[in-house]
Amino acid sequence: MKKPAFLARFRAARLPERLVDLSIQAVLIVFAVLLALGLEEWWGERELQAIAAEARLAVELEIENNLAELNGAEAGLTSGIAAVDRLVGLLRRAQRDGLPLEALDESQVEVDLPYPRISTAAWRVAQTSRAAPYLEYGWLIEQAKLYDSFERYAMVWDWIVEDAANVAGVGEDDVDVALAKVRRLQGHLIVLGRIHAALQERLTGRTSRQQ
Repeated sequence: MKKPAFLARFRAARLPERLVDLSIQAVLIVFAVLLALGLEEWWGERELQAIAAEARLAVELEIENNLAELNGAEAGLTSGIAAVDRLVGLLRRAQRDGLPLEALDESQVEVDLPYPRISTAAWRVAQTSRAAPYLEYGWLIEQAKLYDSFERYAMVWDWIVEDAANVAGVGEDDVDVALAKVRRLQGHLIVLGRIHAALQERLTGRTSRQQ
């Protein structure tokens, strides 16, 4: 059966409108997808910026705590260095006078050194965090230099712990060997004392600039 001519014309007239509707819908769908992706990226970036801010705050707090550890250990370190200096003097006199170690006053042989707990955990986490690219480059360089000093400080402390373990057994050595061990400890303590003072000055000045 042949369709009425007016119906064919009606459908032909509606086709362009339909194509326009489909085109608009396609554009809206693409726009919605792009908007969703953009929002997701924006939200993800905001989240990373927030994590970066938390990481930076944690590093700053860790540095403040390290300064408190340094300040708390200052008196003990000073007295420990003085005790080692006295022990070196006693051993030198014993060496000069040919006296055995048993002749030394044990109360002057004791050396009690503090061990400040210098932390680098927050700095390590900040470096490996996925938010690390959002930390300011200049700030990262400044902290890297500071934490290099922390690591050198900890390294010298490791030497001193080893030296102290060796010195603890000097009672079984002769005077020359005992003196050599204590002199080694003395040298490392001198280096540590300089690094300790330099770090205190640096961190105190840093805190003053931030206030």
